[in-house]
Amino acid sequence: MPTPSPPKGGATNLARVAFDTNKITSALYGVWKLGNGDYISAHWIGSQAGIQSVTGPSSVITTNKAVLSTNLATNSVNPGGYIKVSGTGASTIWKQVQTNQVSVTLQTPNTVAFWAPELISAPVGSVPVATNGTAASINTTAVIGLVDTFQASSPFAAGHSVAYYSTNGYQSNGVIATNLPAIATNVYTAASADYLIAGVGFSFFTTPGSPVYNITQAQAKKLITKGSINAYELTLQLSDTNSGIYLAGRNIDSGARANVLSWAGLGSALTSVGVNKGVSQYAILQPGTSLKYSDGSLYTNNPTNASTALVVPWPTEVIDGKLSAPGAGGYSSGSALGTAITTATNLPSGVSSNLPGKSYVIGYSGAAEAKGAGAQFVNVNNVPFGVETIKSGAYPYWSYMHILVAPNAGANVSSIASTLANNVTQLSTATLGGYSYGSVSLSDLTNNVSRQYGVDGGTVTPIWTNQTAFTNLPAW
Repeated sequence: MPTPSPPKGGATNLARVAFDTNKITSALYGVWKLGNGDYISAHWIGSQAGIQSVTGPSSVITTNKAVLSTNLATNSVNPGGYIKVSGTGASTIWKQVQTNQVSVTLQTPNTVAFWAPELISAPVGSVPVATNGTAASINTTAVIGLVDTFQASSPFAAGHSVAYYSTNGYQSNGVIATNLPAIATNVYTAASADYLIAGVGFSFFTTPGSPVYNITQAQAKKLITKGSINAYELTLQLSDTNSGIYLAGRNIDSGARANVLSWAGLGSALTSVGVNKGVSQYAILQPGTSLKYSDGSLYTNNPTNASTALVVPWPTEVIDGKLSAPGAGGYSSGSALGTAITTATNLPSGVSSNLPGKSYVIGYSGAAEAKGAGAQFVNVNNVPFGVETIKSGAYPYWSYMHILVAPNAGANVSSIASTLANNVTQLSTATLGGYSYGSVSLSDLTNNVSRQYGVDGGTVTPIWTNQTAFTNLPAW
């Protein structure tokens, strides 16, 4: 598997300029200054958006879009220029359709918001927090991406064409039509470099106190495609034969989602060039909270005086220009998902299947986010999550961390990426775990387990199973 080249110099002596929070663990934006005067501007988003930005085109799209304007009238007489819709006599409804061509200029979905270093102002201090980050942001494509899936197993594999949609003109009261043509289609190219730098552990988790303690690969596949199953299948408690368990997960921008689909044998859902289908997930709304469409309009809300949480399928979403079918969406971050699940203590019975028993919820995300939310970890194939179980080859839900470099990256960018990769691969599992719970060093992985290169979710084989130390034991 690829390993970083030795540092080429010129990318050392980093000095932090500003973050958008006072803790790097909760930051979405950050700017550093290099010793040679260059800057690194970072934006923390989902891994799939990272791959999309690093390997996609950066040109601006200009397109002609047909805008349909429909006017309705109720009249017994045919108004000029109208066609009949339904009804008779005075109740007849007539429709008039007008078509206008409008030229629309759109940024490609590969652009990401970054802070422009020369526009950032921040107070002087040990933890500078920018005061004008939003105003100083610019849209551009990334040249380096830190991601947790192979490009080949993402929707943006080299040579893949991915349709780009927009919510503009595609909505009526917040509902996004999924049968309209894409505005544009982008073709993605291979990253110029892919450094494997470490491993990251993922986990299934549930509400503290839940009787859900284990999920198998077959159960995960069934739950992901159906969204809900009989709770007895996971709890094995006879009292739960009339209960339901519901999946709350991440949206299509997430690496954790990509990895769980690959591991469960549903990788085909990742490579859709149109509407993303094949996944069913739920949103959990506590009393007094609401859920909105992509355009910000209200999808549904749970009244403040409600006696239970509200569990509903996700609406159609447009994420980074990609359409996500009704019910296939999810939370935009692992922390938001973790909070939703850990606080789901007043779930209703029979959320969507009219079952009279109690309901439970289960989700998946990075192990660090599940731990940070205080969630109850769920075993996978009867194996508990842990660094040691990953290293043993028994725990399968983990992936490599990658540094991807854009195809058109210059020598300085390539040098920075190589240096970063080299520095991270020198860190031990203990050190990495101090930064992010559940991380494993590349050396610990390569010395203990093997996994097919270029494939996420593939079979994990302990290194010792390939050795011959025990082949000459006496027969008893």
